[in-house]
Amino acid sequence: MQLRRCGVAPVVLERDEPGGLLPNAGSVENYPGFPAGIPGWELAALMKEQAARAGVRVTKAEATSLVREGDRILIGSTAGTIRAGAAVIATGTEPRLWTDPKGIAEAADKVLYEIRSIRRARGMRIGIVGAGDAAFDYALTLSAANEVFLMNRGKEARCIPLLRERVRAAPRVVYEEETAVIAIRKENEGGLLLERTGPFGADRFKVDYLVAAIGRDPCLGWTGLSPEPSRGDGRGETFHVIGDAANGDYRQTTIAVGDGVRAAMRIARHLMGRQG
Repeated sequence: MQLRRCGVAPVVLERDEPGGLLPNAGSVENYPGFPAGIPGWELAALMKEQAARAGVRVTKAEATSLVREGDRILIGSTAGTIRAGAAVIATGTEPRLWTDPKGIAEAADKVLYEIRSIRRARGMRIGIVGAGDAAFDYALTLSAANEVFLMNRGKEARCIPLLRERVRAAPRVVYEEETAVIAIRKENEGGLLLERTGPFGADRFKVDYLVAAIGRDPCLGWTGLSPEPSRGDGRGETFHVIGDAANGDYRQTTIAVGDGVRAAMRIARHLMGRQG
């Protein structure tokens, strides 16, 4: 949107749906302009509508390679090769795959890394593995209409205190520390049977879905670029790695938006300077 304001028509590639991880967020409370907070999926929809009004076209395709050719960039994608004067890499993160439990490969279709596909689930028993902000936020969102069992294999929660307090007060969330899933078996009726160990000893436990919120890594392997934040590559404003792809633990929509606006302004100024 900022590039359009500066008179630059960008080519936007999106392999899934615009909004990144936002549709997983039960409530975004630190984005300016929404005093009562706003569900992530609603904020994503508003952003998509605003971009369309600004004339931004989104091409449904996946970028697969990024190479320099003189003063241009060649971006390989499933929609063909794109020649560009600059590239903004806002590919976010990808989930850290959970490989520890025995049988997890056979149950892969019931083990999720995001909750957008089950956000409207009702009356289910859902297990969540993790101890960070995402795990606790997922638990709160899903507990509105489901029983949720949040399992932390350690002793300490790594989420912000606010989320810990809300989970403690949530009537449909059971939070268990020092609890590890060691095996998973897919049941004939479609659910999962978990074998667990914890302070209670060993047990077997049934859930309809299991969510693994065990961390995420920058989605940059296809680029060969560093996950460090980039404000241009020193040879002209060529590559900008922004947002969750570059910001490590500081994964916030507010930060990503600011990154995008700054990258767009720098690119526009660079292009105008080159034309002059």
